[in-house]
Amino acid sequence: MSTIVGVSHPSRIAATVELATASVPDELWDAVEPLVPPPRRPAQLTVAYAALSNGVPPCP
Repeated sequence: MSTIVGVSHPSRIAATVELATASVPDELWDAVEPLVPPPRRPAQLTVAYAALSNGVPPCP
């Protein structure tokens, strides 16, 4: 899967720069940290890759 990033109109450039340079309070990172899933083990990644490469969706 690929994603091409761009803007739909030149006027969106200023809004994009403003959002990219916005300050994010440290408290926000503390609040979202518990929502981050744990990293997957390499064995799980290998099984998922093998399943995807054969056209079979991986098990959850």
